[in-house]
Amino acid sequence: MNGVLPLDHGGPTDRPFEPFAPEAIEQSVPTRFATIARRYADRPALLDRQRRFSYGEVWESVGRLALRLAGAGLIPGTPVGILLGHDALFPIAMLGVLRAGCGYVPLDAGFPAERNRLILAQAGIAALVTDQAHWAQAAGLLAPELPLLVMDDAGVAAPDCALPEATPDSLAYILYTSGTTAAPKGVFQNHRNLLHDVMQYTNAVHLGADDRLTQCYSPSVNGAIRDIYGALLNGASLHILPPGEGVDLAGFVRKRRITIYHSVPVVFRHLVRDLDPGQGFDEVRIVYIAGDRLDGGDVAAFKRHFPLGGWLYTGIGATEAATLYRHRFIGHATPIEPERVPVGHAIPDREMLLLGPEGDPVATGEIGEIHVESRHIALGYWNAPALTAERFVPHPRDPGVRRYRTGDLGRLRPDGLLEFLGRADHQLKIQGHRVEPAAIEAILKTHPGVAEAAVLGRPTPGSGEPRLVGYWTTATAPDAGPDAAALKAFLRERLPPYMVPVRLARIEALPLLPNFKIDRAALAQLDPPAPPETVLPTTPLGWSLKRLWENLLGLDAIGMDDDFFELGGNSLLAFTLVTRITQALGRELPLVALFEHPTLARLARHLEQSAPRVAGGLEPLRAEGRLPPLFFAYGVLGQSLYARPLLPYLDTDRPVYGFKARGFGDGLVPDETLEAMAAYCLGQIRGLQPTGPYHLAGYSFGGRLAFEIARQLRLQSQDVAFLGIIDANAPPPLPGPTPVHGQNDSTGRNRVAARNRAASQRYAAHSYPGTAVLFLSHDWPEERYVLPDAGWAGLVQGGVRHHVLACAHLDLVREPWAAQLGGLLDRCLREGADGGETWAGGDPRWPELWREAAELRRRGDIAGEIAAYRRVLALGQAPSAWVYRDLYLALRAVGDPGADRFGNEAPIHLAQHAPALYLLGKTAMQEGDLALAGRCLEQAIALDPDQPLVRGQLVRLRLRQGRAAEADEHLNGLAGFTLGRSTQLHRWIARLLLDCGHLEGAERHFRHLAGLEPQNPRPQAVLGWTLIRRGCWIEAEECYGRAIALDANFPEAHNGLGHALRPQGRIDEAIAAVRRAVELAPGQSQFQTHLEVLLRQRG
Repeated sequence: MNGVLPLDHGGPTDRPFEPFAPEAIEQSVPTRFATIARRYADRPALLDRQRRFSYGEVWESVGRLALRLAGAGLIPGTPVGILLGHDALFPIAMLGVLRAGCGYVPLDAGFPAERNRLILAQAGIAALVTDQAHWAQAAGLLAPELPLLVMDDAGVAAPDCALPEATPDSLAYILYTSGTTAAPKGVFQNHRNLLHDVMQYTNAVHLGADDRLTQCYSPSVNGAIRDIYGALLNGASLHILPPGEGVDLAGFVRKRRITIYHSVPVVFRHLVRDLDPGQGFDEVRIVYIAGDRLDGGDVAAFKRHFPLGGWLYTGIGATEAATLYRHRFIGHATPIEPERVPVGHAIPDREMLLLGPEGDPVATGEIGEIHVESRHIALGYWNAPALTAERFVPHPRDPGVRRYRTGDLGRLRPDGLLEFLGRADHQLKIQGHRVEPAAIEAILKTHPGVAEAAVLGRPTPGSGEPRLVGYWTTATAPDAGPDAAALKAFLRERLPPYMVPVRLARIEALPLLPNFKIDRAALAQLDPPAPPETVLPTTPLGWSLKRLWENLLGLDAIGMDDDFFELGGNSLLAFTLVTRITQALGRELPLVALFEHPTLARLARHLEQSAPRVAGGLEPLRAEGRLPPLFFAYGVLGQSLYARPLLPYLDTDRPVYGFKARGFGDGLVPDETLEAMAAYCLGQIRGLQPTGPYHLAGYSFGGRLAFEIARQLRLQSQDVAFLGIIDANAPPPLPGPTPVHGQNDSTGRNRVAARNRAASQRYAAHSYPGTAVLFLSHDWPEERYVLPDAGWAGLVQGGVRHHVLACAHLDLVREPWAAQLGGLLDRCLREGADGGETWAGGDPRWPELWREAAELRRRGDIAGEIAAYRRVLALGQAPSAWVYRDLYLALRAVGDPGADRFGNEAPIHLAQHAPALYLLGKTAMQEGDLALAGRCLEQAIALDPDQPLVRGQLVRLRLRQGRAAEADEHLNGLAGFTLGRSTQLHRWIARLLLDCGHLEGAERHFRHLAGLEPQNPRPQAVLGWTLIRRGCWIEAEECYGRAIALDANFPEAHNGLGHALRPQGRIDEAIAAVRRAVELAPGQSQFQTHLEVLLRQRG
């Protein structure tokens, strides 16, 4: 067909290495290994998670096992079984069996005993090799008369006997695959053909002694051949990693400095799934992905996370074809195929044919069945001559060549690349394993209650990965027979986990074709088997777990009584799940806990009772619901509490989640850039919901953060269905804050807010290819922005729509405006953003004038800026409070005396604009204009006597002016402020009252705050200190006691308790309390000083 290219075509052709010579295949595997072991005796050969063997140690262990096998009287060429864990002993056992002149039969210890027993019986093994950890399991499989050799039994000495010499034609291995009957079929191979595959692999990827290879495959499958022998027959090191056993796969690859990574696509996707865009693997030069179909997303992930000089190596093969018969290299410059990634070019010594139904070759571009011709394909099926004759056909002209009919369909492109189109029969690839549905059907029909059965693959919603579903008819009365749970238990005793159907359903009769074969097309049209009656969660944690399970398994309607593993979960998916639980829910969960608590209900109960909280930024505000979740980005203070007032107005069937900033009470290093903050949040989101469509919203600072999260999601090819930006201005195209005349920085009081504001100011936004909906206040007392689009139109390529509410920025998330905002948000989520702009008061002309003023200020034209602001005021309607503030600052900037008279000379509607008066007064106070500050703040308090922010500012002003009596008047007003639900406001009032010595008012608000936060020890502690200052020692003692009961490791509470006990004469108890504070916080000098005072007092 097309010309055969060099093995390394398109790959690492410039990398120096020692080629594997063609004549080197005319020997045995142990002979080749002996040469390598002598050359690299002290270099590492095998490394698993606990052990490390040098080449010299491996060769010594191989010889010892070979002598024990030979001493057991085994005849050369007979099969020997191996039952071990996925560790370094397995390759040693394989080489030891080969050194003894026998062929090995690898078993997977994780498979059911019945399947392994069938394999051993079909192979006719002469002995079984195991270790102490698997001795009992092995003994249960083996006939009593056959020898069982325990590798790590130090008490058994190797006999002194001669070892037979294997030849290139000797049996090397028998690998068992899924068969079309209940019995598995064994593919066997000799030493020459095994070495030929290693030669082709070595010369394709330029494998050398300095390489470090992974082994993620089980040794019982063909995928492990190239890993094990590719490393050990070239002097490289093999790093054995059992997938899904609770290890950090990315960390393993980095720590072991892997150069050649090999796995099936599903494991590769797990490796790269949770990486940030900038994270990668600098030392990996070959990413070898095979065993299942690649897609364009896999190629894109390779290009994102692996170095420019690296290669993605892939191909198509079969156990019967001795690994690959087509292969290709994909580099960073290779275009990404949009859907199906071609599997490769022709390989020397393995000719591929595409034949039609009559056995004739098909033309380029046409679909045909794949046949492979070679001298080096498998020798056939062990002890199955009829099946061998059916699938392995002699070449008509060359007796040394045979042809294998794969049963796969393909199409050859004009460029010589092969497109793989699936199976000609009904064989499936499930979790990287080849599965014959007929084998599962055969087992199902052995159940006494089953008459007929059919198994087929259905695509998993979202990922499209196939999953098994089964249908059966009863052998008894229609209403009798086994249920699905009993049948699954029956299958799990006889089949590997990946061969047990996710769903099973009983039907009256299987649909049949005219020839009485099962009509699988008609069966596929039936509704999927329904899950049993669903028991819904009753807690937020339960709902969050339910969503994680459904997203990971691709299932709907999972209930609390469902079992993770019965639903199709496996060890790899289990590891992914516990990772996502930690990532999304902030709960530390060891992998073994999922095996011990496999149902949703038991796992939720375990997490609630015993799983410790760890760093995790995602907080369920409302976890229940079937609609896609809405995610609120955190605000400037690092939390999403602003979203709580909106919850009653959002659809109750929609889950809602918020975030906490990294470093917010979790001990992690905080993020310093908005991009890093967004990447952290994105990881939390995709831990809970791996794929889109996503729904995002953010308020104020959170609006910018939500925008950047959405932008990064689109960069990862994820769909963002909704982006809601609530009262946030667009970031500038270049980083750096916009200067404002005379504004003082007061953010140092809150380090979280200061860091977030700094990140927001440094943020230089890039365009976003989606759409956005803006929810803007008409009067925004924080940052500047220009209506109607707040600058977002230039960044949001798909267009923006906006809704405007005539309230202040802070009032947007308070009643009654929270009801309007929540209703608008819910409507947009349900119906989209159609409807254009919604105004709720105000003159739409003033924003354009404000835009003009801002542009003039940027040019340095302060006089023009002042004129523009005055034109805004001339409209005769109340604009934003910031207009007054900016006009005042502009006047002061040019020394205009009008600034001193601004409060009197401004248009009359300023007198009715309380937010503007407050903002102007606060600004004037910062500028040292105390007279203007007093006039504005007194006018504001007259308009709104119940506004605590204005009263608090007046307290500070009057104290600064030395007018204590007036300050006390406003302090009394704050002390009597109506008690409400705002913890932040009450905390602010109470601290101000405490600082100013108004202890009675401070006590009132701290008591109320303690009631609002009953699980927070800090309000109790501060209330205790207030009571101490009032002389209420016993009540203070009670407060500190409650604080310690809530948090026994709260040092301030123990120190405060000492202060409360000391005036009561209970010095020893006070010393014990303060000593505990010193132990908890040894660096706090005030605690140590307090302790020294108490000790001196006691004498």
